[in-house]
Parts: sequence; C-alpha cells; structure tokens
Amino acid sequence: MTYEKYTGREAFVSLAEEPYIHIASKAFLSCKTIESLKLPKGLESIGDWAFAHMHNLTDLYLPARNIAMGKKVFLDCENLQRIHIVDETSENEGLPEMLAASVTILQNTALLQPHLAGNKNTHAVWLTDFDAVLEEFLTSEDNHGFEPVFYGWFNDDDVYSTQLPLFLKKKRTGKLTLAFLRLRYPMHLGESLKQLLQTYLTDHMPWGAKADVHTTTWDLLPRYCKNELIYIQILEQAGAFNTSNIPALIDHLQDTSAEVIAYLLNLQTANKCADDFFNHFSL
Repeated sequence: MTYEKYTGREAFVSLAEEPYIHIASKAFLSCKTIESLKLPKGLESIGDWAFAHMHNLTDLYLPARNIAMGKKVFLDCENLQRIHIVDETSENEGLPEMLAASVTILQNTALLQPHLAGNKNTHAVWLTDFDAVLEEFLTSEDNHGFEPVFYGWFNDDDVYSTQLPLFLKKKRTGKLTLAFLRLRYPMHLGESLKQLLQTYLTDHMPWGAKADVHTTTWDLLPRYCKNELIYIQILEQAGAFNTSNIPALIDHLQDTSAEVIAYLLNLQTANKCADDFFNHFSL
C-alpha cells in the first residue's frame, strides 16, 4: 500500500499506525508546515524526492527496519535536526542527531540504516561506517564538491564573490557541527579520530594553527554555547584554550548563559590559584 501525497497543513503528522509500506516519490515535496513526521511502522521503501524542500522539518521518526531509499530524499532539508528510530536499543543518546547529520551535512543516505544503527548488537558496526565517512569529510578540502551555477554569460564573477564563499561557510560549519557532535557523544570513538576532531576545533580558534585559513570554531561558538556548557567543556578537554584566553572567551560569549560564564570564571580562578601555588616554590 502506497502513501501518495500529503495535502494537509498540520505541523505534527503521524502515519505510524497506518498500513503503508511505501512513501511515493515527492509525497511531501516542498511541504512547509510539517515540523515532526512519524512514518508507518511497516515501512519498506521511500521514493525519490519524498521529503525534498521540507524547510521546517526538524524531527523524523522511522521504524527499526531496512528501508530502501530513493534519490535525493532529503534534498534541502537543512533544518532536519533528529531522525528518531522507534524502539531503538543502541543506548547512544546522540543517534538521532547523527542520523540527521548523515543525510544533511554528510549527504550520505547509505548511512541511514535504522535496522543497524538502532540495534545495540550492530550499532558499533554502524558507528564504524559513520566515523569513516566523517573522517573523510573532515579531512577533505573545504572546496571539495563545489559546483558553480552559471545564471548567464556574464556572471562568472558571482562564482568567486558569492557562490564559493557561501559554499565554504556551509562546509566549515558542517565540519564544526560534526566535530562537536561526535565528541559530545563519544560511544565507540577511536582515539585517532578523537584527536583529529579535537585538533580541528583547536586549530580554528584565533590562536590556533590554522587561524590564517579560518576561525570557524571561534566564530560560531556563541551559537553553540548560548544555552549549553558542554561545548566549552569539549574545547577545554581538547586544549583549545588556556587561562590567558579566558577573558577573551568571556567577552566573546557575553550573551551566553550565566552557567557558561560562571564556569569560565571558576576555571580561570582555579588555574590562577594553581599557578600561584607552584610559583611560591620557584627560586
């Protein structure tokens, strides 16, 4: 039984109890109202462009089944934040975010395997595949995959003045997002990839080794730290800043939560006390 076309205007749609096994091509194409979508429990396949251009979709629910995916199913679904697997047993709190990133940032629908990712017995194998794609993405040149769009004979300058800078910004934002995401949820994270992720974050701070290329970690930090302390703690564990950098960090994050600022102030005080203690024994 095929679900052909959505014609409603609801924000929250559930087909979980419906008997559909196939979502037709373009079934939800360009739907602007849906924020959360639950798909049928017996789903077996999804057609081409099924969810393309769903700009407000943030949460998608899939059954823990092997689902055949068509072409460009999630094209331009850039606000998709979580893909939940119903009844999953992986025990990985970050799995919904990782699955969403697989099809939005990494653009790799081959990683969308609910029956493997959501099963505690096969989750480690799925993570190995995810990490391999992540490492390749992180180490690729920022301009890799750039394809200019020519709107006319005389718009060549637009490629380098507008299109390429926007592509680079998106690519670097994606790399930063994935680095934070994987370090936040480090289940089965290998030491070499962990160091690679930490180095990426550290290198792109203003005092980092690759600050002359870009400082995306610093530039986007206020967005990540606005309400969550975990991202400062990830940077701290990565060695991305020291005591002398904390005043600049506090100034940069002045609109963030009081918890983040208090943590940085306490960290600065603790480090200063430690330095004073050891200086007391110096000759």
